[in-house]
Amino acid sequence: MIAKPRPKGRKLYITDRDGGRYARLLAHTIKHPDEIWMDYERNWWGRTIPLRRYLARWMVADDEIVYGVAVFEFIGDAWQGVETFASLDPDYVENQIRVGERVYVREE
Repeated sequence: MIAKPRPKGRKLYITDRDGGRYARLLAHTIKHPDEIWMDYERNWWGRTIPLRRYLARWMVADDEIVYGVAVFEFIGDAWQGVETFASLDPDYVENQIRVGERVYVREE
């Protein structure tokens, strides 16, 4: 697997080529987030559902900063994963991920 930029350059997705450059970082994002954001969104049935966005910032090779993002929604009586991805764009993280109420911040 390999992580590649999507056409807009905002997100990376995992393909089956190089073992998943960011796969471990994304797993650590869920286990050890820097921040957790809580928000509400309408699903395609028109129901308002809670969302959690887990965010972690990672320094990788060549001093490149990668943001790990994991999004979960509450359906029925359980949290279910919606998407997990890495982003190289700090503006995207600030405007699209840090939305709602911050319910957790890792102490430094």
